[in-house]
Amino acid sequence: MNIKKKNLKKSIVLLAIGLIVALFTFNFQFYQSEQNSFIDKAFAASAPTLVSKPATSISTNSANAIGNVSSDGGSPLTEAGAYLYTGGVLAQTYCQSDTPGNWISDLLYSGFRTKYTASSIPTVGTDFTTPMTGLSVYTPYYFKSYAKNSVGASYGGCTKVTTLDLQIAINFSANPTSVDYGQTTALSWNVQNADSCAANNDGLANWSGAVSNTGGTQAITISKKTQFNLTCRRTVSGQSLTALATVAINGGTCAYGGGGTIQAMFFCKGTMSVADNSEMIGSFVAKNFSESANLANVNFFSDPNFDSLIPPGFKFLTIPVSAETGNKK
Repeated sequence: MNIKKKNLKKSIVLLAIGLIVALFTFNFQFYQSEQNSFIDKAFAASAPTLVSKPATSISTNSANAIGNVSSDGGSPLTEAGAYLYTGGVLAQTYCQSDTPGNWISDLLYSGFRTKYTASSIPTVGTDFTTPMTGLSVYTPYYFKSYAKNSVGASYGGCTKVTTLDLQIAINFSANPTSVDYGQTTALSWNVQNADSCAANNDGLANWSGAVSNTGGTQAITISKKTQFNLTCRRTVSGQSLTALATVAINGGTCAYGGGGTIQAMFFCKGTMSVADNSEMIGSFVAKNFSESANLANVNFFSDPNFDSLIPPGFKFLTIPVSAETGNKK
């Protein structure tokens, strides 16, 4: 009986010791696991951190997206680039809402995005470039740069970029650029990248209004020195460009035909300058005149009383004496 009691006590003691050892072992393993978990979390890799920066090298159909990775998340970068979004006024919303690779995002936004890969794997702390090509002329887009490592992908903010418009080019000329009074010149123009063109001038009604936005020729009768303007525009951007062509009147020959206190009379071929008349004294003295802007008081006309006296190829004109300079007789 005593032996049985001793064995029972021994068993109880051994059981208690076993329970204590087991409890200690469990607590130690739990503590060790928590410690390892804390350490793993402290040193575990994460997705990269990056920002999008303004695009560069923008042209009519391409641009470079710029990104900068501030951290690789503790794991080497494996890929980088940019996603470009279309959609007009909704492009920014698509860019901000989309997470490529998520099946819902892929379903909703894949038709509005294009993926471009960076020229090379970026280095942390430096800008990386992603060429985006095949874009439309003068179109707004949004893009966001991305970077990947073994953990996953991260994205920069959405940045707007608008491609450039085509540049208008005009080749506009007159031939000849100097004619006799009443003769014609040919205006010729060739235009690229314009949606509309309009003609205007300083008084010749046969060069005005809408003209071809690609090119053409038109004959114009010249009665005075004229500057012709051709203005072409692009509708969407509002870009405009104006080209000029000037046609002058050739200098003419005049013969003095006498005069009185009211007017001096000349027979002229071409045109003349009022300011150059001081030497026109005497009967039918020939003189060459250069054109000037001071022709407001010059009056060409035909009068049957004088037609027989006008030399072939000449016209009769009068100049009010009050408008003359110099000593006229």
